[in-house]
Amino acid sequence: TRKVSGLDSNSGSGNPAARHGLLSKELLVPREDKGALQEFSNRLREELRPQGALEELLVMRIVAAAWRLQRILRFERELFKADLEESQRLWTKCNLDERPKPTLGEAVSERTYDKIIRYEAHIERTLYRAMHQLERIQRSRSGEAIPPPLVLDGA
Repeated sequence: TRKVSGLDSNSGSGNPAARHGLLSKELLVPREDKGALQEFSNRLREELRPQGALEELLVMRIVAAAWRLQRILRFERELFKADLEESQRLWTKCNLDERPKPTLGEAVSERTYDKIIRYEAHIERTLYRAMHQLERIQRSRSGEAIPPPLVLDGA
């Protein structure tokens, strides 16, 4: 079992991030549809039209980052829903009628949410960096003048 930012990366653990594949080194994790990934990859390849090994590598990085970003967004929705339902169940069980039911923001711990935001930001930076590199290579290949990068995406 390996610790990453305080989270257990063992997919058999009770940790929701590990169970949902947020820390997975594999692109496709259990419960994800291989056909959906292939279709997603094909659509991006068709749109980005890579030529040559370097462009293909960048498109592979774009596919992987975009797929992982979608996974994080699904995980975030599931986490918020589950935490809210659990918090509201406990509220009802403890007869806390004099207090308002917990809201979505109160249900998910700040620490958990911060970790999700960090994962999301890292994957977005990876995605945008690969997209910018691909764009510059493709513009150069087509003979366009390439201005210096002006993107300030925190990379």
